[in-house]
Amino acid sequence: MEKKSIMGLVLIIVQSIFTLSYSNEPKQATIWYCISMYQNLSGFQSSSFSSSFSSVTYLLQGDTIFGDIRYTTFCGEDGTFWGAMRKTDDGQQVYYRPGEGHGKFPTSLGKEYLLYDFGVKEGDTTIVYSGFMDTADENSAPDTPDEFVMDSMVVVSIQVIDGRKHVQIQNIHASMQQVEWIEGIGTRNILFTTDRNRSAGNNFGLYTLCAADDLGNILYSFDTDHLGIHNDNCEGKTLAIEEIPVPNPIASKILRNGQILILRGDKTFTLQGQEVK
Repeated sequence: MEKKSIMGLVLIIVQSIFTLSYSNEPKQATIWYCISMYQNLSGFQSSSFSSSFSSVTYLLQGDTIFGDIRYTTFCGEDGTFWGAMRKTDDGQQVYYRPGEGHGKFPTSLGKEYLLYDFGVKEGDTTIVYSGFMDTADENSAPDTPDEFVMDSMVVVSIQVIDGRKHVQIQNIHASMQQVEWIEGIGTRNILFTTDRNRSAGNNFGLYTLCAADDLGNILYSFDTDHLGIHNDNCEGKTLAIEEIPVPNPIASKILRNGQILILRGDKTFTLQGQEVK
């Protein structure tokens, strides 16, 4: 009887430890070291295109209140205000309010949109924000802003890696557009499902090298080899672009099923960096 009681107590303790470790919310990244990429895609029938890069940093810092709801401000390294983010109490849903991106004060915020939902299950369909950091996307369709910046996504897979949920989602209207949400980290495009924006003949992309905490400790490092930039866990943190070793593989763009793709070596990528299998 005593042995059974001891065994039961041990099982309870082990279960409690497991539950506690799983339920603890992963540490939130507050600094994103990124690459800003500009590509001239005009004349896409040519065999190659040129890209220019620069380094840029974004931060979550300080609070702001909008409609009696507290948010954390999202800004550039120079203090330019771009938007605000908040989590629900259980940390499962993350919401974003895009800002103007023209000053250092959150005087004009857009609507609140669901950015991530870590409470989803595989096979679920969720409607989430697919715009970028400022209100430009909203303003492009002032009569129906929700339709312009929201997309239906199906949950492809969910994994827990190093205590963080990794949720792979796919746009149901664009089978080649897949995005990975990483709990407490964001995406390969900082917080967003898109790389930035495009205009005729050009592509402007923002790609995350690493996400870090308040002290600059690297929490997660992204693979950016598809850009021709090898990211070694953000060695030096704010490493200048010219100091980053670039293998300079031969790249060309191809047109397949009406979509421009990047051919680099024996691999094919979308303009968002998603490898096409």
